[in-house]
Amino acid sequence: MNRWVVTGVYLVGCGKSDPKPTPVAPPMATVPVVDANTESPAKHMLSAWFAAFNADDFVALHALHMPKIPEDSENFRKRTGGFETRRIEEPSSTIAIAILKEKNSDQFARAEVEVSPEGHRVTRFDMHATETPDEFLTADQRT
Repeated sequence: MNRWVVTGVYLVGCGKSDPKPTPVAPPMATVPVVDANTESPAKHMLSAWFAAFNADDFVALHALHMPKIPEDSENFRKRTGGFETRRIEEPSSTIAIAILKEKNSDQFARAEVEVSPEGHRVTRFDMHATETPDEFLTADQRT
């Protein structure tokens, strides 16, 4: 899975102290970075949905106007703990498929979004549980 993440890095050194210490920036939150120039509209919409879902931001989640979302999204979020994106496939610029893993269990899921050709409207959204893909099986699970 390719995922762009912004993180803060701090270096600590020892040595002669400076009379004017350099201010330390507050820690930065890890947030997904969306590059509209390289990301398809479908992948952008799918990423936005999971960013809102994982952040418990149900106002943003419902503002995306997905045609099929869990009726009780908040309870669904509590049960799953959110999702880790393991892989995103883009068979076309209007379709994106994500392979996900629930944070609260070993359950995998598959989500697919399709957007209109102009990319401004979601025409289909489907998510369902799936078997663990072979590439994510442990050695013990393969035997």
